Amino acid sequence: MSSKQSSILVGGLVGGILSTSPISVINCLCCLGVIIGAIAGIWYYTDQEQTSVETGNAAVMGAGIGVLAAVLSALFTFILGSIGLVPTSEEQFREAMQMEGMTTEGREALQNIQNYMTSVGGMIVITGVSAVVYAIFGAIGGAIASAIFKKNDETLG
Repeated sequence: MSSKQSSILVGGLVGGILSTSPISVINCLCCLGVIIGAIAGIWYYTDQEQTSVETGNAAVMGAGIGVLAAVLSALFTFILGSIGLVPTSEEQFREAMQMEGMTTEGREALQNIQNYMTSVGGMIVITGVSAVVYAIFGAIGGAIASAIFKKNDETLG
């Protein structure tokens, strides 16, 4: 495995864990979990290679980290929901439907949304949308990291 691939894996794991329910509240701050994952991945790369990463290359690596973080976050959240450590979307929808004052139409709409989101197709769409958003914020994190971890290559000899 190349150092770029292992760096994307490290960053994707960090971003995926930070984006997993219930700690995914971190992502409410401009996808901060994904940005931190991208920064971690670029740091790992610059530390392993003892060289800087150009901003464009770091942004591309960050986008890859974001996509991996989206997939891992979905997988981790599914696993934690399956073993009962976090509420599943089905449980959350059930609680929402028991709210006082909700109309019959509102309950039916929530039921339709729940049916779609818990289907395989719904999960694929949600993960795909997350991958696009996470790729954007991962690229931002990668670009930031390239500036933070810029090394003076002349002294590295």
